[in-house]
Amino acid sequence: MEQNKDIELLLSRLFANEELTSDEKLFIDEWFSMSEENRYYYNELRLIWGNANPAFPRDEIDVEKAKRRVLQTIRKRRSKINVVVHIFRTVAAILFIPLLLTLGYMYNATDKEENEQVVYNEVFADSFTRSAVILPDGSKIWLNSKSSLIYPLKFKDSRREVELKGEGYFEVHADKNSPFIVTCNSQKIVATGTKFSVQAYNPENMIVSLGEGVVTVKRPDDSNLAQLKPNQTLKYNSIQDASVVITEDVYKRYAWKDAKIVFRNDPLDEVMERLSRIYNVRIIISDPEIKKYTLRATFEDETINDILFLIKATSPIMYKELPRSIDEKTGNINQKTFVISKRK
Repeated sequence: MEQNKDIELLLSRLFANEELTSDEKLFIDEWFSMSEENRYYYNELRLIWGNANPAFPRDEIDVEKAKRRVLQTIRKRRSKINVVVHIFRTVAAILFIPLLLTLGYMYNATDKEENEQVVYNEVFADSFTRSAVILPDGSKIWLNSKSSLIYPLKFKDSRREVELKGEGYFEVHADKNSPFIVTCNSQKIVATGTKFSVQAYNPENMIVSLGEGVVTVKRPDDSNLAQLKPNQTLKYNSIQDASVVITEDVYKRYAWKDAKIVFRNDPLDEVMERLSRIYNVRIIISDPEIKKYTLRATFEDETINDILFLIKATSPIMYKELPRSIDEKTGNINQKTFVISKRK
């Protein structure tokens, strides 16, 4: 009973985005992996928390009040469950067997009907944030900025299928009898027990990188597009149905989950494209000649100005930041803009 209270409080703090110690996070992970019942309870609590916290701005939410409401809801549900169990045991002691069989049949039919209804959850990562979620099967997913994941609260019929928009990193729980399927821009990535990342902010382009195991990427018509091995990356354009598989240090593709930005001999135009998306800025390369310059670097907790200064210090380039203007139509301040040019 004491452990139940501990996990209730920890999960409520987790869903309220409160800071947890490493020991508390480890306790939650171990508790989650102990049983299917624990995983079901985790998802039920997440659903209760979501219902108790509508999508209001953060500063309008009374977190402590919401936590108390969630805990009260849990205890009411447990109380109802205990009452039902007690009544059922009493009835079982006094009713005739035929009636019990009828009740059992009705209960099983109702239970089966309820189980056929699949309930989905959606997790978001807003701008400049990252999110993580543990699925009912124990698989772990990280979402990068401006991304979302739709998944069932309980997998059924040996199907593990989720839908990704944006960018995600997956550590899939191994189960050869139940492939894990990620649907993204009508393509499907099929895995069993693997570690891989998917990037698809643009509906026309998709990048899949494999860290461990094997994944198969399929077209919308279910034909195979590619099968990847570790340290391979697939780049695919759906409009042209054109793809290429390259071998590289794939960690750079999902280092963002560790709050790092990693480049490994990447062309400068690709570097600036990534930085533009990460920092929500506009970067213009004025000299086409420098687009193919390559960069090898790792950044952690730097601002966009810090990164551009460091690139300038180690490369034959220079940059300037343009004054920010106000959009006359909307009244909003336009994006921060940088111009990159060759050093003279």
